[in-house]
Amino acid sequence: MFAERLTYWTRCADRRTVVIKCKTNTMNLFQRAVSPTPLFFQKLRNIGLAVAAISGAIISSPLGLPAIVTTIAGYLAVAGTVLSSVSQITVAGEE
Repeated sequence: MFAERLTYWTRCADRRTVVIKCKTNTMNLFQRAVSPTPLFFQKLRNIGLAVAAISGAIISSPLGLPAIVTTIAGYLAVAGTVLSSVSQITVAGEE
């Protein structure tokens, strides 16, 4: 597991060593998924789900669609899925 704090060492131009400490977030993926999501990312998640659903319907359509349409639908399915999953695991920061 990650330490409570990480230490980063950097070198300045005059060869002095500077220590920068920052807190890390030790939440696991499940905790992030069930934590409150900011409103902006909730809207992005819903848009991503809609794009993925529409592109899935286009891909599975029994009609003979041109290859470019199904290719674009495949790319949109991936983009919608990534957008939804990243938006879901975004949590509200400490204010």
